Amino acid sequence: MIEQLKKIIIICHEPLTIRIRSNFYIEEYINAGFNVEYWDLSQAIYPGIKLADQLDVSYVKKINDLDSLKRVLDVEDIVNSIFIVEVNYSWNNRFLFKVLSDKQCYMVRIDMYGNTVLNVPLKSKLAGLSISRIPDILLRQIQQRRFDLFTKRNKVKGYDKIFSSSYLVMNRVPINHPDYESYKRTLEFDSEDKYIVFLDVFFPLHPDLIYMFGYEKISAYCYQQSLTAFFDKMEKRFNLPVVIAAHPKSNYIGTEFGNRKILKGDTVSLVRKAAMVFLHSSNSVSSAILNDKPFELITNNEYNKNGLIKNTLNKLAVVLGKCIYNIDEIDVNTMEVKRMDPQKRAEYINSYLASKETMNTSNVDLLIAEFKKM
Repeated sequence: MIEQLKKIIIICHEPLTIRIRSNFYIEEYINAGFNVEYWDLSQAIYPGIKLADQLDVSYVKKINDLDSLKRVLDVEDIVNSIFIVEVNYSWNNRFLFKVLSDKQCYMVRIDMYGNTVLNVPLKSKLAGLSISRIPDILLRQIQQRRFDLFTKRNKVKGYDKIFSSSYLVMNRVPINHPDYESYKRTLEFDSEDKYIVFLDVFFPLHPDLIYMFGYEKISAYCYQQSLTAFFDKMEKRFNLPVVIAAHPKSNYIGTEFGNRKILKGDTVSLVRKAAMVFLHSSNSVSSAILNDKPFELITNNEYNKNGLIKNTLNKLAVVLGKCIYNIDEIDVNTMEVKRMDPQKRAEYINSYLASKETMNTSNVDLLIAEFKKM
């Protein structure tokens, strides 16, 4: 008898891109025999959002409002479907989750960014707290309380199953961080140590900052000029070129950081072969840690204008046991570029990137096995 597999429906707040297709193993699910659809709710959640490398493929279904979602769900075989929901479970999306809950959809969360939320001591959190951020913090707390009341009053259920690499996620099914799996695939390559890598976060033009958080634009020109001057000094000091590992959502024209190479889609292997790494609060720090590269956290005056991002960088520094160098205010030639403390490195890997249960298993095999049991 042929095994009847459930349909996999991925509901996402963003258009489908090459990176999302890869992170969610869509092609692998299809090859395993699953019927897969990608429901793009980006225009319903963040009207006007556009991403570089958007894909237009047959299994994408664009849904522009909640009424359209209800109509699609009315004709869907809910019982025989698994809904992978890549939308924040929060106040702003309360009506979306009410619709999915009312329809009794089996909701799965696959946390692909398990190193985003870090376990930072309260003392460190308070030390990095600025008075200007207090209204935003209070607003988020109020919205969280309202969301809790809304879900209780309307009997809105949360995720039925959560997969994550972070030990902070309660009742999770352990998986590996995607960067850990990419790291394992690059182990066969030798480290060449012929250049310096900067892990780009596409600041301040990252679409998440604009559409999801509504931040005002900061001067991209001033930010990039500051970094360019820093790269000039590092190249002279170490006699190595600086290469920009561009963020997946970036759309650079190529001259933003002087004549330096800006390469997208190859961050893991770039870090693997680098002599050293510089970054802000990028999740790709995991690649530097896994490969045990010398790396340092940097900022500049433009980056520091965003209070939330500045605070995120401060938290990362605490967890990693690293300093933060403001490249606009110090003599960068005095910077020490060091590897991470071995004990802190091991703690970080085991807490946020992989567990003993998963480190020798691939995510796609683990997920497909779980989906076949549902």
